[in-house]
Amino acid sequence: MIQLIGIIWIASAILIAVIQNVVFMHWLKKQGVRIVFVLGGTPWYLDSAYRKWCKSRGRSPRRILTLRAVCLANAIVAAIVFIMVYAK
Repeated sequence: MIQLIGIIWIASAILIAVIQNVVFMHWLKKQGVRIVFVLGGTPWYLDSAYRKWCKSRGRSPRRILTLRAVCLANAIVAAIVFIMVYAK
């Protein structure tokens, strides 16, 4: 049972992280931010582009960047737990 929960957790965490990244990249492009597509999946590349975009408009990027960091941390913790469960 714990293995099934681990599989569901890691699968959903990765799926959420990927979908979030794709949607965020599309939204940034729509806002006129220049994005190198190949680097779009690199951690913190889109965050850096968003931070620059917010700075140019006098906005705070804190809320979105915190949400993205929590999502990435969830995927990392899920991967660690998955490895620990299946390493036995």
